[in-house]
Amino acid sequence: MNRAFLTLSLLCTLLTTAVAADQPLDKVLTNRYHDKVLALRQPFQSDDQQYDSDGKPLIVAPAGPWTIYRAVVVKKIAIDPDTLRLECRRVVYIFKISQLAPIQTNESVRITVRLKSPSPSEDEAGRLLNSIFMFSDEDIINSVPSYWRPYLTKAPAKAGVGGDEASQDRTKDCSTTLLATDHSECEAKVYRLGEAGVTAPKALFQYNPEFSEYARKLHVHGVVGVNITIDSAGQVTDMTIVKPMGAGLDEQAVNAISSWRFAPAMKNGQPVAVAVYIEMDFSWNY
Repeated sequence: MNRAFLTLSLLCTLLTTAVAADQPLDKVLTNRYHDKVLALRQPFQSDDQQYDSDGKPLIVAPAGPWTIYRAVVVKKIAIDPDTLRLECRRVVYIFKISQLAPIQTNESVRITVRLKSPSPSEDEAGRLLNSIFMFSDEDIINSVPSYWRPYLTKAPAKAGVGGDEASQDRTKDCSTTLLATDHSECEAKVYRLGEAGVTAPKALFQYNPEFSEYARKLHVHGVVGVNITIDSAGQVTDMTIVKPMGAGLDEQAVNAISSWRFAPAMKNGQPVAVAVYIEMDFSWNY
C-alpha cells in the first residue's frame, strides 16, 4: 500500500493509553485525538457538519473531492450536556515527492454530534466517533473513487498504457471500472495505439476543466496523467489516475474527461476499444 496513505490510517488508530479515572471525557478525547488526522466517512463540502446521536448527518451537504473534503485534523473536543463538539482544521492532500501528502489548512471545520445521554461513557463516545470517522485502511480505501484505488492499494500504474506485449489481448477489470455498465463491453478486446491496423480515435467534443480553489490557495499546479479506455462507441469507459496532483485537480480532470466524446478507433474498418494515456495541464490557467 502507498506509504503516504498509510500515514492517515496510522494517525487515526485509537490509542490505548490508560487515563486517570477523574479526567473529564472531553479532556480524555482531546488528549487522544489532538492534532490527529481523521478521515471522515462523508466528504461533505461544509465547514459546519451536524450529526444525530447515531452518527447520521442532520444536514446533507454536497460531497466533494476526497483529496479536499475527506480529512480533518482535530484541535479541540468539548462536551456540553447534550452535544459533542469537535473543532478541526481541514486537511488537503497534494502530490509531493512521489507521494500524497496531507497539508493542514487554516479553514475551520466544526463537527457537532448530539448525545443520547448527558454523560456518555468513553466507549459510547468511541462508537459515536467511529460512525463519523474511518479508522481502518480497508474502510478508507473502499471509500475513495474507483479510479484512485489502484494507486492507493498497490504500486501505481505507469503513465502510458500497454507497456507489455505488442498485442493487448486483455479484458477490462469491471470491479475497478469508473463508467462501464455493459458487461459485454468489459469482455471486449482493448487495443493500444501503434498496433498494426489500429487508427487513433478522433476527438469530437472536449472541454478543459477549471482550476480548483484549493489548488490556487496551495499553489498546486502541473499535469494530471490518466490512463483511459475509449470504447467502440467513442465513449470513455474507465480511468485510472497515474500521475496525480491532489487538491481536487485529479477529480476536475476525471470529470472533464468522462464527458469527452470521440469517433472511435478503427481496425480493419471496424470500431474497436483502445487504451489511451491523457495528460491534463493545470499550468495554463494557474
